[in-house]
Amino acid sequence: MTKRFLTLKDIENKIVDGKLHLEKNAILSYSVKDYLTEKDIKVIYGTEQENLVSKKEECCVEQQENLEKNRDISKIIEKLLRNDFGIQDKIKIEQITRIVKEVLK
Repeated sequence: MTKRFLTLKDIENKIVDGKLHLEKNAILSYSVKDYLTEKDIKVIYGTEQENLVSKKEECCVEQQENLEKNRDISKIIEKLLRNDFGIQDKIKIEQITRIVKEVLK
C-alpha cells in the first residue's frame, strides 16, 4: 500500500458536514493540517466499516480486561476470607464477594 500526499487542492471537495474521510494511507501537508484545525474539521481515516471493526475490537479488549480484573478481585477476596478470617464456607465466600464487588462498582 503506497502512501498518498494530499494538499489543500486535493481535499477541498472531500469535506462533508465538517468531516474529511480519507484512506488510511493518506498523508496531509502542513497547510492542510492547519486548515482543518482552523475550520474545526474532523479527519476520519479508513472506511466507516474499518472504523466500526476497530471500535468493536477495542470494546472486546476492554471487556476482556474487565473480566480478568473481576476474576482477580474475586480471587483476592476469597484468599483474604479464607486465610485472614477463617471463612471456609463456599456459599458465604460467594455472598461476601458479591457484596464487596457491588460496593466497589
